[in-house]
Amino acid sequence: MSEQRAGSTSSHLTADFARREREPECSTEGVEVDPTREPDGGAICRLEHELIVRDFLATFNAAPRDAEGTASIAAFLHPDVVYRPSLCHGAFGRDAVARVCEQVRGAFETFVFDIESLLVGEGVILVEHAMRVGVIGVPVQNLMGFSSFQISGELISEWHQVHVSPRLSASVSSTG
Repeated sequence: MSEQRAGSTSSHLTADFARREREPECSTEGVEVDPTREPDGGAICRLEHELIVRDFLATFNAAPRDAEGTASIAAFLHPDVVYRPSLCHGAFGRDAVARVCEQVRGAFETFVFDIESLLVGEGVILVEHAMRVGVIGVPVQNLMGFSSFQISGELISEWHQVHVSPRLSASVSSTG
């Protein structure tokens, strides 16, 4: 009886494998997904990391511009977080990175991240974003940027950001 079960299990697995080969890669219909079998924690882990970054940027955009807002942003940051922007010196540690966020948000009447695209890879979340930036008396400017995030546990441990200069953004938008 156990040989018969082993044989039916084997043929079931072969049929399941053949069916998955014919279906699109992203389809999980009828297939049991075991995220613990993937070395990086699986699809659920990647989704959680994506949501952490999306929630962080949404909080950055919507949090009040006060100590409470800064604290809500800091809640997403690992105590030893590293922030490396392309246009100025980096910041190291939760308090320093939260201060940078507070300074940026305080320097502009409008500063909003709009996610253009997002990709979750092996241990990194890549975000292409437009930053709507405005000061009083000047029309809001859209600046393109790119960020990469790394998550440790449920907190952002690294945030690298590349900014496109306003001059380059203007020349690209006028030619397109």
